[in-house]
Amino acid sequence: MRFGHARLAVAFLLGLFGWWLPASAQQPAKVPRIAILSDETSSLAVKFFEPFSQGLRDLGWVEGQNITFERRYGEGENKILPSLATGLVGLQPEVFVAVGTPAARAAKIATKVIPIVFARIADPIGSGLVVALGRPGGNLTGVTSLSRELAAKRLELLITAVPGARRIGVLWDPDFPPDRPQLTEIEGAAPILNLELLPAEVRRADDFQLSLRKMAERHADAMIVLPGEVFDANAQGIADPDGQGPVANDVSEEGTR
Repeated sequence: MRFGHARLAVAFLLGLFGWWLPASAQQPAKVPRIAILSDETSSLAVKFFEPFSQGLRDLGWVEGQNITFERRYGEGENKILPSLATGLVGLQPEVFVAVGTPAARAAKIATKVIPIVFARIADPIGSGLVVALGRPGGNLTGVTSLSRELAAKRLELLITAVPGARRIGVLWDPDFPPDRPQLTEIEGAAPILNLELLPAEVRRADDFQLSLRKMAERHADAMIVLPGEVFDANAQGIADPDGQGPVANDVSEEGTR
């Protein structure tokens, strides 16, 4: 959950219930429970969850004092999210915070009553989470990056930054639901911009070497990386090919020819 999305999610969460901190700051009779369901690994989710937690602390809601979090992480295994969501519903939380499209889908299936605030959602309408952005309906609301609509624009920005680029590598994760519609948008924009796309699938860190080597062999001029947990977890290695990340030195050097 990125910082901007976290702040908006806090606003949505508090607005749903009209929660307010009494002037006397007395301990409430019932401590509100927030269920956190994320498709990320626990190590990555904890890092991105901190802005959300800090936003609540700034408003006077402190974990262990007047609010409780129940955290569950998919650890990259989306198939376990439905059972995690069902378990959280059994705890009767006041609200769900669902991070990522698979987590939001699992939460939506698990409950039609408990309010769900989602974050890090690329296409909430296309994903079937809400019927409209202005009036989402049901028990879901939240924030979206509108990544699908911006995907083609990012491609334009890339060739503006690298004017001579004509062969564009695209790293994407087929297992990450928002990536496929974004790839479709980029594929539609590429012919208009007179570009050739070189898509390469990356599902896990071990896939980087082969995918990037294929891009280098096809003489990619530049690369665009779509969203995904595998890319977040290996961002340093992608940005710093001379380090010890998933991008090996021989691959990165060949790719810059």
